[in-house]
Amino acid sequence: MKRITLISFAIGLALSALSCSDDDLMYNVHQKRSVYFDRESKTDTIFFSFVSVEGDDYDYCIPIRVIGKPVNEVQHPVVMVVADSSTARENMHYVMGEVVIPADSVRGVLNIRLNKTGDMKERSYYLYLRFAEDEYFKPIADDNYILSIADGEYSRPDWWKDADLGTFSSDLFKRMLEKYWELEELRPVEYAYFEENYGRLLENAPAWFWSRNYPGIWVKYVLKPVYEYYQEHPTEGVNMPNPDKFI
Repeated sequence: MKRITLISFAIGLALSALSCSDDDLMYNVHQKRSVYFDRESKTDTIFFSFVSVEGDDYDYCIPIRVIGKPVNEVQHPVVMVVADSSTARENMHYVMGEVVIPADSVRGVLNIRLNKTGDMKERSYYLYLRFAEDEYFKPIADDNYILSIADGEYSRPDWWKDADLGTFSSDLFKRMLEKYWELEELRPVEYAYFEENYGRLLENAPAWFWSRNYPGIWVKYVLKPVYEYYQEHPTEGVNMPNPDKFI
């Protein structure tokens, strides 16, 4: 009986190994894989304003993700501008970079240099992006990225929650960003993480990011100082709740 059990166990291991081997053989790393814009927000348009940055240009980064296993070489999926849906003009309002997905990774980034023009205080320009199918990648149906570029007041981020942060206002968001940027000197390690994952303008931040990662830092250095400012300087339209509830 013991011998039969050992034989059965050995056969099971062999079949398991064969099954795994077949899966690896069936998966071709050079087959076309799906690629998409990696964002938590499901809204059609992402808003950017030069009011939040210094200078006349800004390096805007869009996270990218590939479905499938990583390959051991750098890859460059192709992003195209949908011309008939875009009002932003290349080399005037933006300079398109390329998508870079590092070797052994399924995540990458598209870099776009945005340029400020004088008329952006009166109007917004729209950049409509979509992936193009090529030899290695195919886009996901209806996946696109629409970027609004302006130089006016701050726009409400998709992650903003009135119940947690108060009714949105451009002034409130501006003060919050200023405190966020101070983290670069006060908490440089954490700030580097935040900027890499959320963006300098928090444009890539997920919902409730202030209570998901390092809530103590967000409350102590960002939310609480902003809350206390408005307690000392009441401002019409600003009704920020006490952020202590997040820690």
